[in-house]
Amino acid sequence: ELLNNVLKHANPSEIKIVSSYNNSNLEILLSHNGHGISQQQFEELRYKKDGLGLKNIMNRVILLRGDIDFIKNPIDYGIRINVPIDTRTV
Repeated sequence: ELLNNVLKHANPSEIKIVSSYNNSNLEILLSHNGHGISQQQFEELRYKKDGLGLKNIMNRVILLRGDIDFIKNPIDYGIRINVPIDTRTV
């Protein structure tokens, strides 16, 4: 869903996806050089009828007790998702 959203709305020519696991935490970072949104714009979209894809992504992250951040670097935009992993139940 996240990748589909970026392809549909950001028109990037380059996308990078990196995942890492440490300290019982899974981090997924998707960065791209297209048009992105800020954390503030995301927060505003959460309460509007538009942005259904973003709401679905956010709901999935919440179900996993994680968090999502939208970041803007000088070169590109990024979306960082952190999800705690309880290794006692895996």
